[in-house]
Amino acid sequence: MSARPTTEAERLRRCRQVFELAVRDRVSMAVARDRLARERWAEADARLSAKNNTALCGTAAPAFAETDEDGDARLQWWQR
Repeated sequence: MSARPTTEAERLRRCRQVFELAVRDRVSMAVARDRLARERWAEADARLSAKNNTALCGTAAPAFAETDEDGDARLQWWQR
């Protein structure tokens, strides 16, 4: 079930899309419906896996920077 209710206009628009795809590619309605569903899922996956997509967490993760807090100078101080 979808997150929001489907209007009659949206349902008819989808039916027309399937019909036009079936006629254009000369395939059955079931095949056209499957192709259209695969295209929609691919578009949704592409949106969700976009590299610059930060909508899921609100902020981008900071870049990892390796630090050497226990460098040679501190180590020598502890070893004296």
